[in-house]
This record gives sequence, structure tokens and C-alpha cells, in this order.
Amino acid sequence: MPANAWIWAVFIVAVALIWLKLNQRRFGDMLSPFNLLFFGWVGPLLLRGMNLSSLERPWSAGTCFLIGWTTVVLTGCSYFRKRVPGFEKESSRRMWRGGVIRVLEDPMVGRVVLATFAISFAAYIYNEFVRNPIGVPLIALHNDPTLLGEAFHVWGKPRESRSWGLYVSIPIYLESALLYMIGRVRPKKDGKWWIMLSALYPIMSVLKLARTDLIITLTAFIVAEYYFDKFSAGDGRREQSPVRIMKKYPYLCATLLTIFAGVLLATQFEQLRGGVLSSDAFQQVVGTDIHVYQPADNFLAEAYEYFAMPWENFESTYNTFSSTMRLGVGSFRPVFSLLGRGQAVDDLLDGIGFDPHTGPANTYPFITLQYMELGVVGVILGPIVYALFVNAIYSRFRGKPNFLNFCLYLHMPFAWMWLFSSFAFSGLHFYLMMVYLWGIDVYYRKYCIRRDSQFPGVERIGVLPSPTGQGVE
Repeated sequence: MPANAWIWAVFIVAVALIWLKLNQRRFGDMLSPFNLLFFGWVGPLLLRGMNLSSLERPWSAGTCFLIGWTTVVLTGCSYFRKRVPGFEKESSRRMWRGGVIRVLEDPMVGRVVLATFAISFAAYIYNEFVRNPIGVPLIALHNDPTLLGEAFHVWGKPRESRSWGLYVSIPIYLESALLYMIGRVRPKKDGKWWIMLSALYPIMSVLKLARTDLIITLTAFIVAEYYFDKFSAGDGRREQSPVRIMKKYPYLCATLLTIFAGVLLATQFEQLRGGVLSSDAFQQVVGTDIHVYQPADNFLAEAYEYFAMPWENFESTYNTFSSTMRLGVGSFRPVFSLLGRGQAVDDLLDGIGFDPHTGPANTYPFITLQYMELGVVGVILGPIVYALFVNAIYSRFRGKPNFLNFCLYLHMPFAWMWLFSSFAFSGLHFYLMMVYLWGIDVYYRKYCIRRDSQFPGVERIGVLPSPTGQGVE
């Protein structure tokens, strides 16, 4: 890499450290929306400043203004929030035990989660494996290299290959996270089975070579592990050992192992899934020339493609399409999908030739669809709405850490951490999963709470003993 790229890399590290410090002083929470925003927006934007791809072009003044405005809005709405109670506050920990742990310990809730997971998992297997022309992509592509080039890793998700199974399996990643959390609060022998069940979907994501599915699922698990640890601090902690850490944080350790494997096997993965035969060949397509450490060069080139180059697709969209109204292609898409008008919206975009594509990078920041829907006005207003929405969910969770508030925030990184390359807020499935969580909460409050003299008027919170936490010991 050129010398100026190394200097800019040092600058990015410095900004990251300052960002972490500001977050720690104001929120004391590594997974606050403000902190996650560095991964989901600011970090990728700074990475673009390294200018490592020959496919990148200077941005127009309009693009600079809209991206700058969005950055200020997202950062301001996330940082300048009312201070939240600390994790060490006894009232918060008591509410966590009574409002989250108690729900997860309820056997009726466990049976409902297990039943819905079984249905979703069966639908997922049918939609994405049974109907897949090659069955299990990892095995089939390994055994027959001539199959290379087809997008079998996304089979069942695009409109042309999906079935009813896609809609039934919508909440599967949240159901997997709930299985894991139930395992965390169950006794050791019982809890391990729940945790093993929670690993089924991540394992199948690996077999399908579906990196996005795996990342989204592991993110939910890590968020759950993190907050379980934060709210249980001081509850009979023992000295940590490597084995105990692996048992207590299995998915955090699995994520770190996945990243390490990704660094070493990036070239082989691209060859297996897409037919790219070498690091140099892949970098030629991406337009980069990264040579730091040979086993990691392809991984770094891929990371640059996915994190830094989506911005070019917004620049292309802004300069290609006029600022006009195309209602339903962005923020209002869930409404159109609910009314069965999703195909009409897709046809509208296809009809005007909307297909941002800079080299192999075919993703784009969330403001791209907001621009396509309402023009500049959409980019001015959209980031405000989503930033306030996500931070309101977070404030409710930290102020009242009950089951519903926690699970709703557990769901937020699904969209918030990928603002630079996706617009998950525009998917109807995003809101359907919130409805699923609300349904679990209603079921618990209506059928599982013991309305007797011992717990008068108890709904989502109550005073209970400390959680067992034996499922991972």
C-alpha cells in the first residue's frame, strides 16, 4: 500500500480510540448505538478515504453534502441522548432478573420458542437446501468445481427462487438467539442442549456459504452474551480461565475463530464460491493492489470491497437519477410489501435501470434508496427518523431492561450495523420479527404469569433471586 494509505490508517485508528473513549464516558456500553455507529457508518466512511481502488472516483458536491449531513445526524442523535442508568445500579439488575431471566426460565415460554424454531428451521431447510439445485453448496461445490459461478449461496431469498418457506423462516435468527439465552439460564445439563440447538442455524449458514446469515446470527449471540455478562456482574463471579471463557462466551469465541479462518482462507473461499483462483485475480477485479501479508491480502481486499466501495454506488445513483418521488422503493417499502405491491416496486426500479454496481461491489448505503424514493428530501429526513427510532429502542431497554425491550434492541444491530451497505429497515421482515418478539411477550404476560398472592400485579418485572447462569459453566 502507498505511504499515504498507511498514514490514513493510523488516523482511522486514532479516531476509533477517541470514539471508544467518548462512548465509555457517556454510555459505559460497548454496544450502544453510538459505538456501533462507528462500525456501521463512520469507520467504513473513513476507510473510503484510503483510496485503494482504481474504480473509485472523486465525489460531487451533492454527494459530499448528503453523506456529511447523514453522518452528523446519525452521530448527533446517537450521542446527545439522555443519560441511561448504569449496569451496576441495583434497580436495573433487579429489573433484568425479574423481566428477562424470569421469562427465559419459564418452561411454557421455552416450549413456545422451541416449537416456533422447529417450524422455522424446517421451512428454512426446505426453502434453501431441499429446493436448492445443488443441495448443500459447501459439499456440492467442493465435489464438483464446474458448478462455480452460480449464486447458490443466496438460493431461496431472491424473488425468482424463494418459496413459502422463506416467509415462515423469517424469525429463525432471533429464535436461535432465544434458544441460546434460554440455555444460559437453565441448569448445566439441561442448558447445554438448548445451546446446541441454537447452533443449528449458524452451522447450516456455513454449509450454505452464506456469510451474511452467519454474521447477522453471530452478532445477535454476541449482543446476548455481552448483556448477560453486564447485568450479572458481581453475581458469584469466578476467576476466568481459557476453558471457562470458551464455555461462557461460546459465540464470541466462535466469531473470533471465524474471523481468523477468514483471514487465512479468504482466497480458497472465493475460489470455492465464485471461481476466483488467486488473490491477484480477485484484486484485479476489485481494482486494489494490497500487498501486506500474502495469506491476508485477499481478505483485506474483500474487506475493502464490502466496507469502502459501497459509497461509490451512492455517488453513481446521485449522478444518474433525478431527485424525484418514487414512493415505495425505500422507507415506505414495508407498507407496499404488506399490501402485496412489492413486485410493482421492483418493476419500477428495473424499468428505470437502477442497478448500482462498481466492479463487484453491488451494495450501497441506506440513503441510496431514500434518495430514490423522495430525492434529497428523503436523505434529509430519513436518517433523522431511523436514528431517533433506534436510539429510542435503546433508551427504553436501558431504562427498563425487561424481556421485550431487551429483545427489540437485540434485533436492532441487524440493520444499524450495516447502514453503509444495506437498508434492512426497508424490509418487511425486519418489522415482522419485532411482531414475533411482541407476541412472545404477550403470551408470557397473558398465560405464564402466576397471578396469586405471591406475585400480585406482576407483569414484566419482579424481584427474583439471581439467575443460575449454569448453562455455560
